[in-house]
Amino acid sequence: QAGRDLGITASDVVGTHEVNLRAGNDIAIAAGQHTQSQESFREVRKSGLFSGGGLGVTIGKQQQSTDTATSSNTAATSMVGSVSGDTYIQAGRRYQQTGSTVSSPQGDVNIRAQQVAIEAAQDGHSHDYHYKFEQKGLTVAVNAPVINAMQAAASAVKSVEKIGQSKDDRINALAAANTAWETYQSAGAMRQIAQDPKAAVSQDISVSITYGEQKSQSESHSRSTEAAASQLHAGGKVHITAQGADENSNINIIGSDIAGQGGTHLQADNAVNILAAEQTNTERSSNTSSGWNAGVAISYGQSGMGFGITAGGNHGKGTGNGDDTSYRNSHVGSTSSATTIQSAGATNIIGGQVTGQSVGIEAAELNIQSLQDTSRYDSRQKDMSAQVTVGYGASASGSYSQSKINADYAAVREQSGILAGDGGYQIKVEGNTDLQGGLITSSQAAEEAGKNSLSTGTLTASDIQNRANYDGESFGVSASGAINGGWDGKTVDKKGNATSALSKSVGLGADSESASSVTQSGINTANIGITDQAKQQALTGQTAEEAVAAIRTDATTDNYASQAGYLDNNFDSERVLKELNLQVEVTEQFQ
Repeated sequence: QAGRDLGITASDVVGTHEVNLRAGNDIAIAAGQHTQSQESFREVRKSGLFSGGGLGVTIGKQQQSTDTATSSNTAATSMVGSVSGDTYIQAGRRYQQTGSTVSSPQGDVNIRAQQVAIEAAQDGHSHDYHYKFEQKGLTVAVNAPVINAMQAAASAVKSVEKIGQSKDDRINALAAANTAWETYQSAGAMRQIAQDPKAAVSQDISVSITYGEQKSQSESHSRSTEAAASQLHAGGKVHITAQGADENSNINIIGSDIAGQGGTHLQADNAVNILAAEQTNTERSSNTSSGWNAGVAISYGQSGMGFGITAGGNHGKGTGNGDDTSYRNSHVGSTSSATTIQSAGATNIIGGQVTGQSVGIEAAELNIQSLQDTSRYDSRQKDMSAQVTVGYGASASGSYSQSKINADYAAVREQSGILAGDGGYQIKVEGNTDLQGGLITSSQAAEEAGKNSLSTGTLTASDIQNRANYDGESFGVSASGAINGGWDGKTVDKKGNATSALSKSVGLGADSESASSVTQSGINTANIGITDQAKQQALTGQTAEEAVAAIRTDATTDNYASQAGYLDNNFDSERVLKELNLQVEVTEQFQ
């Protein structure tokens, strides 16, 4: 007992029998915070000789680093209650319970104050990641037709893995055709080597010696919040009363659960607000890369000996952004007992459910609204590279690729409403009853027994449109060229073969999916009385009879979830990107 304020934070106040908390002003039962953070940094430096990719080695320096930081703040809950008796809490002004539990498993819980707030605490998490790579040095690379043939054979074997991997049957068919063609080509090349090893070895071999530098970096950042619900439970009855402060005497239940196995009863001089707690997640990522090389290229074989200068460069960048919002709904009442709500002002059920074996509500207004979880994602990636060799002829190669992915999701995951059992519902509303994807229903037995009734001044309703869409596009272009004596097709090497050449490839990828549903408002009884028929006509353009007929639903407490239009978010950015890359690769190879 306190003359002014009483506060309990991250602590337990538990008695075997009756527990009483009293304060002249405020009582606060709050969660503390568990805080955890971790940072790590790893850097690896190399110098000397290391792989240059393919048949190549690099002599130089390489440096890469990884920097990671994570942190979390989670609720350290408080517990108040009685093991075998009742719990009484009375505040002269305000009672606030945040991320904590009040419980009397074998008794009642009674809370009385001018203002009552029972709400979720917020857990928070963050993650930051930075990666950097830098390499510079001299690279020696060898290109030999015999080795190329062996690599082509290995590639043909590996390409079998692509068959059947796409969700698009046309891409799978192309992958199968590519595999067959690659197998045919590689088999022919290997057969020629086996039949004439000396000729194969004497084919042109090229060596490039280049100095180059390559840099890349990527980073990602995520932030998330999660509701840590308050709980208020009794093996007997729960009574919560807010009175004595006129329009300020509200009961606010946010992202929390309240239930008395013997009955749940809320009474307020003004409003009763049963609301959801918002949860968020944001992700940001970016990457950049760039590099260049320059040096000499030497070719020797049947065509003679050649010498040239080679140079190339590359650049890439990309971003990814994701924003998610979800809701942790509140739940009031127990299916085994009666639930009643009395509010001189409005009763608002916005992201919540009121359940009971029977449900009784008296309010100035009744507003029931379902909330949509939302998710938005977009990513962009562009990469380009080019390599040119001149001197002993000329050759050039280049590539460009880009991809973009967009996703948009908004859907109700738990319908808000009043869900009564066999005792039905008895609802009296002086003013307007408004349903936005909201539901008032009971068991079928209650409706058949005539236990449901709604009396309201006016009735308005609307449905909620749910959607789950994503689309991805990718595009890849490669080009090549070789010249020794012109593009007229008359220039030949020592064996009489024209040396001009041209190669091209274009790859395309697309993946998308779209789904939609509707969360409908509904009331499962015909026993609806609209008392202000003139205002009903003015508000909706409907007569009372038309409004009653339009809102009727056959959804019951037992089956409503299957009719609520719930829509899963099946978008997976990594899976979509994998599909796009596969399609581009397969269509590039199909020439």
